[in-house]
Amino acid sequence: MNESESQTPALPQPSTTQNTSSVEVSASQKPTNEPLIPADWWKSVLKSILNEPAKYIIAFVSILYAIGFAIWHFYLAAYGVSIISFLQTEYISASLCYLFLLLTFSIPPILLLNTIKSNLFANGLLNYHKWEKHWVQISFVWYYVNNLIISIFLPGSKISSIGARISLYLVIIFAIHITFQVVLLIISGFFKTLVNGKDAKLSERNVRVKNSKLFKYGVSADYPGLYFLLFTVINLLFNSDLNIFFVISSLFFWFSLNFSTGMKLKQAWDVPVSAMRVVIAISIMLFLISNIRVFALFQFKSLPRTVGGGKPESVYFSISPEHTQIVNNLAMRSITNMATSNLMFGPISVLLRTDDEITFLDVASKQQFVTNRVGLLYTTNVIQNKASATVTNLVTTTLQFSVTPNIFFSSNGVVVKQIKTSLVDGILYMNN
Repeated sequence: MNESESQTPALPQPSTTQNTSSVEVSASQKPTNEPLIPADWWKSVLKSILNEPAKYIIAFVSILYAIGFAIWHFYLAAYGVSIISFLQTEYISASLCYLFLLLTFSIPPILLLNTIKSNLFANGLLNYHKWEKHWVQISFVWYYVNNLIISIFLPGSKISSIGARISLYLVIIFAIHITFQVVLLIISGFFKTLVNGKDAKLSERNVRVKNSKLFKYGVSADYPGLYFLLFTVINLLFNSDLNIFFVISSLFFWFSLNFSTGMKLKQAWDVPVSAMRVVIAISIMLFLISNIRVFALFQFKSLPRTVGGGKPESVYFSISPEHTQIVNNLAMRSITNMATSNLMFGPISVLLRTDDEITFLDVASKQQFVTNRVGLLYTTNVIQNKASATVTNLVTTTLQFSVTPNIFFSSNGVVVKQIKTSLVDGILYMNN
């Protein structure tokens, strides 16, 4: 018995490792609902930037340079001038100026719309007193940032007469509304509660007014945010130095991108189709180029050079005597009553100054360009005929010049001229 029992083969035991591995495989094969872009994507981006800062700095500067080059290209092309020099620091400053204005005008509206939309779906329009106050905070921040940006990039800008009239009416309505709110607060016993706290003794009238619908809808901390939002919109649309086309295209920049994809931009990007992402990238580039062109043609010329704009600079040129004939051919105004051998020409509005050339404007809205067509007339008069041993004919020929002026005007009122930088001995900058 002992020998037979000892010779009995052992039964195979089930492998626990195989079961666990099969469970792990089956679990790994289950479909997951995780988004394609994780919620903490910005952490991975920040980590990659910190690990390889040089690569991202070069990419960022290249993007800035490309945007600035496009701005100057569109700006000078409007005057019929093409860019020759490619290494200019003005390109970087122009792109930074553009991005500051674009982000200031485009980001707050999309944030404000998303906040208001979420409040409308959650509480409705009639229950606006239950809304979250994020939209009020966005309105205040946008008003402050907008005024700060305009004071920096457009110093001395003013609102048009229509905008000033609308702002005056809005200020009057705001003052009446605030007065009405203060009266309701006094009647409701608000200041009693403010002084005495929970120990405040409110009358029946105070409690009745406090619980009334008039107090419920008439007194709210949301109204100042609404008024500041309206003041911001008026300041953007009726500012004399802000171009309305650039403002509107910037305000609806992100709305246009979402509309072009038919859904939210992030949702469209999450679609796992390469063609969809290519379409989104092309749409962003097209909208960006269109906005850059509007900025270059209509807004860039109003921004001062101190902030990276393209506003022409008023200068005087000092030219040596041997080069004055070249400058005179360009019909530049000169100053002759100066105790110097070099002549001063100006004032001139400089568009762009490079190491090789200086491009400047000659405002000719009332300037006449005169060319003379000269005709030469020959008149021969026989003065005397004498018959003698020697026949002498006295003939007098008279030369007369006939000058006929041809006058024409500039088609667009502005003439762009260029001069070699080497011909200029000195430049006198005026206060712009």
